[in-house]
Amino acid sequence: RYFLGKEAGLQATQLYAFCRYLDDIADQPDNLGATKLKSIQNIFNNYSYQTGSYPEVDNFLLLKQELNLPVFAVKDLLKGLISDQGTVLLLNENQLIQYSYKVAGTVGLMMAPILGISSKKAIPFAVDLGIAMQLTNIARDVYEDSKMKRIYLPANWIRDVSLKNL
Repeated sequence: RYFLGKEAGLQATQLYAFCRYLDDIADQPDNLGATKLKSIQNIFNNYSYQTGSYPEVDNFLLLKQELNLPVFAVKDLLKGLISDQGTVLLLNENQLIQYSYKVAGTVGLMMAPILGISSKKAIPFAVDLGIAMQLTNIARDVYEDSKMKRIYLPANWIRDVSLKNL
């Protein structure tokens, strides 16, 4: 935050708080997370929302308006987090990259305006950075994720991978 300067640092903190909030919801047990994420997803799909129901969403909507953040990125992020609910078994590298885009490449897209990126040529690199960071998280958390029946390493990379053995 120090290197971003006061304004961009505050905006990055606000975006992080929103993404962290969604991620914390996604980690709730017993389908509670899925229900709440779908409720928030409806806000962005239907564009009808009474402020005050979700203070974190209120704060994000102000930031989105201020910076013209891409709504499709939030929608994709929510799709990714919802897909995380329950058992996850990715079959191939393409599914891994798509998942990583949804849960982290989208954050790169939303960070781009905060960082003052104006060149459209830079956007794919922001997405790629987010994907790379997610791949790092996946590599770090293989065992912990498997205990939650989430296998992010593609099945075609691992011989005899099965959720039955978990």
